[in-house]
Amino acid sequence: MPQDSIHQEILKAIRAGDKPRARDLLTRLLKTSPSSPDDWLLMSSVVDSDKERIYCLREALRIDPRNEGARRGLIFFGAMPAGEPPSGRGPSPRRSWVARQVEGQRAKPAELEATRKQLMIWSGAGVLSILLLVFGLVNAGRPANSAASGPLSVPTARASATFLPTPPPEFPTPTPTFAGARPLVLLLSATYTPTPFYGVTPHPISEAYKSGLAQLALGNWAAAADLLQQVTQNEPDAVDAYYLTGEAYRLEGDFKNAVAQYNQAIQVQPSYAPAYLGRARANLASDLKADVEGDLKKAVQLDSLYGEADLELGSYYLTKGDTPDALKALQSAVSLLPGSPMVNLRLAQADLASGDAAGALQAAQRANAQDVTLLSGYLELGIAEQANQQLAASLKPLETYLLYAPDDTAALLLVGKAYISAGQNDRAEAAFTHALQVDPHLIDGLIARGGLYLDTGKGEQALGDFNAALKLNASSFDANLGRGRALLASGDAANAHLQFLHTQQLAADDPQRGEAIYYDALALEAANNLPAAVKRWQSLLALPGGAVSDHWRADAQAHLDAILTPAPAPATPTAAASSG
Repeated sequence: MPQDSIHQEILKAIRAGDKPRARDLLTRLLKTSPSSPDDWLLMSSVVDSDKERIYCLREALRIDPRNEGARRGLIFFGAMPAGEPPSGRGPSPRRSWVARQVEGQRAKPAELEATRKQLMIWSGAGVLSILLLVFGLVNAGRPANSAASGPLSVPTARASATFLPTPPPEFPTPTPTFAGARPLVLLLSATYTPTPFYGVTPHPISEAYKSGLAQLALGNWAAAADLLQQVTQNEPDAVDAYYLTGEAYRLEGDFKNAVAQYNQAIQVQPSYAPAYLGRARANLASDLKADVEGDLKKAVQLDSLYGEADLELGSYYLTKGDTPDALKALQSAVSLLPGSPMVNLRLAQADLASGDAAGALQAAQRANAQDVTLLSGYLELGIAEQANQQLAASLKPLETYLLYAPDDTAALLLVGKAYISAGQNDRAEAAFTHALQVDPHLIDGLIARGGLYLDTGKGEQALGDFNAALKLNASSFDANLGRGRALLASGDAANAHLQFLHTQQLAADDPQRGEAIYYDALALEAANNLPAAVKRWQSLLALPGGAVSDHWRADAQAHLDAILTPAPAPATPTAAASSG
């Protein structure tokens, strides 16, 4: 398709609010010809996150440093100071293909005006910027409660994908000029195609049904609900129309009306499995503690091939801590939805919960390979790799995840651990510090950074972090142990000994008890209380085999030998020496 024709299709998709279609077309263009600032500017309007939008705008400005639309967009998103001048002369100003399109359609002024309004926004100074209204399209069709909204279908991979190199994040971000994150959609060698809607049946006499499905695909939930309700008015026995209306309400965040539509579907046809799944999802979205096991099991029972129901049931069991039942449901979902990244993502979580680290890693790798745009897949892959002691390998997926979710404290702690393993202590400290800036009450962050300070010889800073952690939780074993170690490192062996005695009382098991005894023995040696130190080393060696590492056992024995081995007697003068 010629580029001008593709651009016409892009404009048409944007006017219709069809972001997926516009994004797909722009992705094709940018993969073959990535040097068009206009294409990058439009791509910024159809990606899903501000980080991706900033990336696209920076690409447009890099290619054309005098691009006013990109500059104003970066100012709008706080990624460029308002007074910053263009970064260079750049190429001579040229008329964009959007302007050419406008000139070529003067016969349709009303249509052009509608398009122009969709492609412009007012800047803070009140000046219109050509093309910047595309940012207004970012939220078009988005559900009112996106956190509660689930996908209508599971993406199915059509081609394998490869990573492009991405720069590691810096923590904390020093200025608001963060370059943004490359849109994950551009990592794909081919797009992903959703599976068809479940339960869709032909309604040849109802144009409203077809239009309702189209609005569902576009994410226009309210319009979809209105159209599908017209179907049920004309066809009161159309069970699928009730169900799809419920889906539209659920995705819009109107859970009360969604449940009412699912109930109507069940009344029309009690054996209709999707209505039970929809009702369970809506009830869970409105109340995370809702008991929906009955509805989910009913959906599985009514349709043994309904993989979505098995997936949701497995996910529900995971939240309840019922790992065996979760694994059973998810294994069934794997066979029914072999191309679903979400199934493998949940399976990885279930394997981790059951202690199967190797299985979790395999499942996480499959999920990531099936859909490289699934952001949570990178986090789960990093978690699984660390569970398998592959800390170096976990850096890449965790850094990718943090490019798009830079304030996720759990991921920051994980990447900090990986940086320590790689010997990048400065990056680890920055990651822990950024996590604590996001959440100053993050006790795990204080303990992690305190431990790093101890290992790098920053005893006073370590003591400060452990004291802060104890203010949040005075009974934390790790915080108490860390405080004792910090006191010992600062030369206060007497108080360190008292701290370790208190820590031992907080130990939940023999391994924790062994840690407290080990450091207490060191403190007693440092205080020159050797008899007491001997007793502590002997107590450590008396613990069960699995409670103390072989390295610590050898260390304890070496300390005992050094204390208990008598010092050699001083040499006596020889007779010859005495007579001399």
